Amino acid sequence: MGCAHTGRNAVNGPRYAARCRWLRLTFDEGSSGDLTNRCMHIAREGLRCVGPFLDETETTCGLWEPKTGEGQAT
Repeated sequence: MGCAHTGRNAVNGPRYAARCRWLRLTFDEGSSGDLTNRCMHIAREGLRCVGPFLDETETTCGLWEPKTGEGQAT
């Protein structure tokens, strides 16, 4: 779902990391039960999400796509 002239996803609304279809909240294997945000996109293969997870701050991640049903025109 990319925008041909910009290379970015054509989405109405903000691009918050927390609303990315590739984001998964999971337990961190390297620590004692801490939660971590992982990117499940094939290009990142489970690495930490680049975020940010700050109020009103959009992500600049080029892999970002909206979760199903979010950010779509009705």
